[in-house]
Parts: sequence; structure tokens; C-alpha cells
Amino acid sequence: MNQSKLVAVIIIVFLAGCSVKVQPLNFFPETVSSSYNKLDANLRSTTVSAAGPKEATGDIDFGIGTRETWRDALQKAFDVMAIFDDYSKRNVSVTVTVLKFDAPGAGLNLTTDAEARYDIIDRESGKVIFSKTIANSSTVSAGYSFYYIQRARESVNRSVRENIQQFLDALTTSNF
Repeated sequence: MNQSKLVAVIIIVFLAGCSVKVQPLNFFPETVSSSYNKLDANLRSTTVSAAGPKEATGDIDFGIGTRETWRDALQKAFDVMAIFDDYSKRNVSVTVTVLKFDAPGAGLNLTTDAEARYDIIDRESGKVIFSKTIANSSTVSAGYSFYYIQRARESVNRSVRENIQQFLDALTTSNF
């Protein structure tokens, strides 16, 4: 009888661990605010894509929704910052090429490595008028959560947020 109680307790603990609510992807940097520097450019589009095999600097382990969430977070940051001039005659596109996106594997401390090139392209001439490559890593320790999936997701979120924030910081000090 004691063995059956032990088995029941083990099954309950296992099933409780399987029902963990996983936070969504959220790449929007928390410190974004309105920019005092307005760029003389009207932003027409924002795209995020993976680098081709010759251009990639490492593995690109995109999960479902990663590209779209990266693009949406970047677009939201542009909207909050109001850094582009909607009435400018110069139309631009922002393209993000992800050169490396190494999501965490197994372990207690989980690290995500990200590297992306951000290009601002003048739509009339087709020339790149601003380019910045950002590489960073983010580690989430075992103390963050008992559950691997929560630590892994937080590592991915932090890494992309930091990558976007570094690009925005460089953009606010640019003058193209």
C-alpha cells in the first residue's frame, strides 16, 4: 500500500511540472522612451530575416514566431520613440539580418547568443545609409526558475531585447 502512495505522489509531482505556464516571446525593450533626436527619414517597412549559409556567423535556431516577434518589437520601439519623421521626403526601410541565434541547450544556466545586422536602406537609391551589427549573449541562471522551459524562454527574450536596445541606442546617436 505504501508503494502505491509513493507512485501516486511521483505521478502528481511529474504532472504538476508538466503544467507550467510558459511566458510568451516578448522582445520589446523595457526602457524605450520618446527620442529627442528625430531622423530625417520616413520609415516605410521593417523586416527580419535569417542570414544565408555564406553570411551566417553561427547557428540560427529560430523557433515559431521568433522573426515576427522580433519585427513587431522593433516596430513598436520605433513607434514609441517617434524617431522617424513621418513627413520626411526620404523614405527608408529597416532590414534586420540575423547572423546568429543560438538558443539554449540543456543545463542549469541557459545562454542565448544573438548577432544581427541592422541596415537602414534609402528606398529611392537602394543604398544602405546606416548599418550596425550587434552581437550579445544573455544567461539565465538556475535560480530564475525550477523549470527549464521558463529559463530557456527568458534567456531568448533577454537576448533579443538587449540586441534591439543596443541598436536603438546606436540609432539615437546617428545622424545619417
